[in-house]
Amino acid sequence: MSKKRLPKSIRKFLRREKARIRSRVLDLKKQKELIDELYAKFLGSYSIKKDNFSKKRKEPKEAEKAKKEKEKEKEKREKKKTEEKTSLENKK
Repeated sequence: MSKKRLPKSIRKFLRREKARIRSRVLDLKKQKELIDELYAKFLGSYSIKKDNFSKKRKEPKEAEKAKKEKEKEKEKREKKKTEEKTSLENKK
């Protein structure tokens, strides 16, 4: 099954409108609402599911938090390894 695509001119318009919305609206929730409304206008007339176009992405703050948590976990694991090595060496 092939995916239906929007005409190139519509895709180009959507891309530019999304960029305009993202540059002018700072609130991420409001951005998402406006972009969803934009897709609703076009996808209704073209009967294409929105899922084909949406991408899952984390909000910037959540992405940073996740990255910091991973780094902390990595540091803890490395610290445990070094402690285990030193304890084994001390037992010998």
